[in-house]
Amino acid sequence: MTFGLLLTLLHVSVFAEMIDITTQSVQKYYDRNQPQTCFQPEIISTLSEQSITCVWSHPGAYPAQEVRAEAGTFLCCFKEVPSSGVFWAIGESVMSRVHRIDVDKTTGWVIPGRHEQSRLYVFPMESVQLLDIHALDSRTDEPIKNAHVTMSNDIVHLVSYQKVTDSDGYAVVPVIDGQKYIVTVRANGYLPAKPFSVSTKDIIQPPLMMQNSEEITEDEELPSFNEAERVVELDPGIVLKGKVTDFHHQPVEGARLHVEVERSDHSIWSSDLDQPRPVSYLASINQHTWFPKRSEFQTSTTGQFYIETIPQGKIRIFATHDHMPPSRIVTVDATDRLEIDTLSLQMQEPRKAWIRVQNTHGVAISSSLTIIDENTGFEMETLETPTSGAIERKNLPEKVRFRILVEDVLPYEVVKNLSGNDEIILTPDSDLAEKMSVRVQNEFGESIESVTINLADASVQKRYPTCMSKTDKSGKSLLEVCPTEFWLSVYHPNYGHQIKYISNPLDEVQITLRPKVESRISLEDNHQPVKAKCTLEYVFGSGDHTYSFNEKHDLKDGILVLNRYSGHVSYQLNCSSGNVEITKSFNGESIPEVIEFPHQIQRSVIVLDSFGASLPYARIVVNGREYITDESGKLSLMAQDEQKLHVYHWLHGESEVIFTNGTGELEIHLPDKASSETEQCLNKHHCFYIVDSAAILVDEAMEKYPVQRGDIVESCDDKGAVVVRDDRRMKIVW
Repeated sequence: MTFGLLLTLLHVSVFAEMIDITTQSVQKYYDRNQPQTCFQPEIISTLSEQSITCVWSHPGAYPAQEVRAEAGTFLCCFKEVPSSGVFWAIGESVMSRVHRIDVDKTTGWVIPGRHEQSRLYVFPMESVQLLDIHALDSRTDEPIKNAHVTMSNDIVHLVSYQKVTDSDGYAVVPVIDGQKYIVTVRANGYLPAKPFSVSTKDIIQPPLMMQNSEEITEDEELPSFNEAERVVELDPGIVLKGKVTDFHHQPVEGARLHVEVERSDHSIWSSDLDQPRPVSYLASINQHTWFPKRSEFQTSTTGQFYIETIPQGKIRIFATHDHMPPSRIVTVDATDRLEIDTLSLQMQEPRKAWIRVQNTHGVAISSSLTIIDENTGFEMETLETPTSGAIERKNLPEKVRFRILVEDVLPYEVVKNLSGNDEIILTPDSDLAEKMSVRVQNEFGESIESVTINLADASVQKRYPTCMSKTDKSGKSLLEVCPTEFWLSVYHPNYGHQIKYISNPLDEVQITLRPKVESRISLEDNHQPVKAKCTLEYVFGSGDHTYSFNEKHDLKDGILVLNRYSGHVSYQLNCSSGNVEITKSFNGESIPEVIEFPHQIQRSVIVLDSFGASLPYARIVVNGREYITDESGKLSLMAQDEQKLHVYHWLHGESEVIFTNGTGELEIHLPDKASSETEQCLNKHHCFYIVDSAAILVDEAMEKYPVQRGDIVESCDDKGAVVVRDDRRMKIVW
């Protein structure tokens, strides 16, 4: 007997023994009274040395159930019957795909659909290729230890694999051939990276855009899978420091800070939601989806706060407390800053009110009453009003929005200004809430399932949160508690989005969705693409019934993709590039393929007085934007050919000239005649014009006063002047 034959027989013997153990183990589990659901991977040679973890979950459920497979048998048995959901398994170098399963709740048996009923669900395991995720600090390029790397299935969006980076910032993650995953990377002290997709065929899709990192352009070469490494840069964010005081300027302990940041890409980051997505997206798409909360930012015993890991951008911050009304919102531009340490928040003066909810007959009624601070939009509390009379509420803000929900009555909202000891009577409308039946079909009359139907206007959505639904298999949907007239949004990813005006629907509303159509508009200057920032406004309807919304586009390649809606739709496009702004209006029948930007030229400009001497700090206004000449009176200006320029100087007058293309400097001469305001100021002998870190003075005796560039002289007389600096007024006495 050859050695090869002996080895083959030995392998068959071991395989048979494993099958026998498996059969006995299955029997052991199903002999128990408690029904269980068991899974087993197909036996492959690499399994014998690995530990297998089985995971079951249901879309939207959290957390998932995990079971470690038994050694030798590799059986995963869940003691609690999971019902329907999805299942997958993970080893050290093997992984299964995600399987959708149905389970008989009585027996715990898996029902594989078209296959026969089985006590044991056998699933294949596949060998994986390994990908290195390298987490780096975006500012220092230092590796980040203990960053959490999470891979989720691209179809069901469930967590399927988690790893932590080592001291060098590396984590090795498995990828099945042909399977796409969504990867997220997070670390303490850093903003989460934007999720990106990964697979063996296409690791980078789409290009990863991190905070403070550069976007990969089409001309750059993307890393191939052979390199098997993906660098992820995490941004440590900025720091906010400040203090919260009460109405009497005393420090407030335990105040909660709420931060909202509009980033450069116009997305909104909120400290109250642990999701790097725009708030508008969260509000309209995932109203009923579970999201983890961030750790609350609170003040110390001295009222101080120190908040880390905040993205750069335009910041809005306010404070709340359980026993006092919220502070007012403080805004600050932190687009190019790493730390802000001068924030001061003061809680509003508390006000007291008696609140009574009654019907149109003056009888107190039971309702759900939500109290909202109108200044910040913060929901302070929701309570049930009694039928016995009014309720007292203290610690209310100056301006309050009351939202009332009464069964079978339209939602009611009203804003009240409080003085300090008010009696508030709230009477909801007595009209019964409207219900509406909708059927959605395609152009062939076939029903469309899973169409999202809701109110198009976000402000109306807040009043009618239940007027939204999805169509069933028959294409029908029932909307409850809707207004009598409104704009309806009808959306399905495989069809064109439709927005339709609805008024007093009596019968079933039928809506036909047609294939999605997009138009591409090329912005060009002399047949070259133009990088531009654009705002595209969609306007639906006409006359008294119109609805509109805006989209912002940052066009790197000069191509604008426009969604075409059915019905009466017009478009308003506003784009800016450098000093040039254009506005175009068109409808669905006249969408242009190319929009030509006026050609811009760059030329050096010098401003001179009537004797030919250069004038430093002269002002040149182009399309409403002001530019200032340097100390030699020069400026490199980008403008259109034959464009009008407004040029002025505080002491040498003003002039309008035409900007033309040419060689050499464009000389602009001013008439040496001061403006009337300047002459009036000069006659008082004490006014001045601030141009630099010091002043060019009319009266040399004023040199001793600390004036700076950017100061504004609000008024002056023979005794002194009022100077405005950073919104503060200072009195300078001669």
